Amino acid sequence: MDGGSGTGLAVRQLSGGGREIGGFTGPAGSKIFSVAHLPAGPPTGAVLLCPALYSEQLTNYRTEVLLTRALASSGVASVRFQYRGTGNSDDLPDRHPTFATMAEDASVAEEWLADLAGLPATAFIGVRLGSLVAAHAVAARPGLGLCCIEPALEGSRWFRELTRARRTAALRRARDAAADDVRSLEELGEFDAFGFRVGWPTASSIRERTLEGELGASPRPVLLVQIAVAAELRRDLAEWADRWREGGAPVHTVNVRQSRSWWFVPDAWEIEEQRPETVELIDAVVSWLAIERVAS
Repeated sequence: MDGGSGTGLAVRQLSGGGREIGGFTGPAGSKIFSVAHLPAGPPTGAVLLCPALYSEQLTNYRTEVLLTRALASSGVASVRFQYRGTGNSDDLPDRHPTFATMAEDASVAEEWLADLAGLPATAFIGVRLGSLVAAHAVAARPGLGLCCIEPALEGSRWFRELTRARRTAALRRARDAAADDVRSLEELGEFDAFGFRVGWPTASSIRERTLEGELGASPRPVLLVQIAVAAELRRDLAEWADRWREGGAPVHTVNVRQSRSWWFVPDAWEIEEQRPETVELIDAVVSWLAIERVAS
């Protein structure tokens, strides 16, 4: 394995023999910031992690780092990345990512993963809105595994949940509960949500997208992870899982319980490694991928 097609890459040799490679990949002017986590020996699998967007990516960032490191320790190569228009990746002409640009970025990251691992992706992981991106990527490849962590089943619903969380946070801080939302995002062009500029191009590109529609009809192994205060799987997730099982897909569900909502950003810093919920989530994903590798 070599550094792949990326430029300006930084390599970190790990004490256990693995490597972490970070830097910018893709064509000039459209580069995405990506980090690869490679095991000490030849990879037994290759996984692309499609992240969440905006504040959700920030909330889940450390968990994604720990998850990909755990995958490398189990022998699986992985790549996580940041969409253009977000994080350290190149900006976009209108500044706002769309479903099309996110799908393109996933494709660039997947090519880099294949170069590094020496084998094509064997599974995809999607977090929140990233689940739609991951589903789109695997749709044409029957049998390829998909892990969805707290997935957005519908783009329109994801946007409603984002605005609801924004209002809740504003109320919690005793501020005006989003006067901008009185007018539509289409009229405003963009608004602020947890310090991120959410734009109409993003909202309009995902509002008709659904996890079911992106995934297609081909049965495949699916791990669906809910992160919630509730003790039971939400009705919409349970019904989605049942429909896919009826279609012949082996769907496994996991409910990771925690004392606060998944999108909540605590006032005090917490050590993610020490949170039982994080450990449970990582163990569930790593175990599922190990089972799928044996089954295939």
